[in-house]
Amino acid sequence: MITFRPARGSLSRTTLATGEIMVGVTLAHTWAGGALPSAGWLIALTGLVFGASWLVVPGRTSMVPMLLGLGVAQFGIHALLMLAAGHGAHLLQVSTPMLTAHAVSALLTAAVWRLRRRMLASIIDWPALGPVPVRTTLAVPLPAPTLPRSQQVLTAAPRRGPPAALCRA
Repeated sequence: MITFRPARGSLSRTTLATGEIMVGVTLAHTWAGGALPSAGWLIALTGLVFGASWLVVPGRTSMVPMLLGLGVAQFGIHALLMLAAGHGAHLLQVSTPMLTAHAVSALLTAAVWRLRRRMLASIIDWPALGPVPVRTTLAVPLPAPTLPRSQQVLTAAPRRGPPAALCRA
């Protein structure tokens, strides 16, 4: 059984990544001469990208798998945009400007993600914001040990004259 436990802050990172991917892909697609489908299709596609990002974004990947994943995502979103816009017959016909625009979008998205990760790592590792020591035990002051009176005299600091206990006897 596979369980998925999202990390703290993964909702905001996933939302940000989805926005970056969708802005990049729609700008690249329209810049290269492609048409966008209706708003309903774009919202559905954004939901699909969000769902995929929810599984991928919280993890840490190196640059090569990230670029491959973003490239596949760009091509997949391009294909879905073509289908939704009613150009299914031309699905596999990708012009050089369209391919270039989607590749540049994938590179820019990966660069933004890498820079953000480095920036956050440098802020977290900054000494002033370093880890705060946490006490795991409660420090409760213990009462001073009490000794019997006869031992208190013998352990007390020496004073002038005979000990008080001997004088009373």
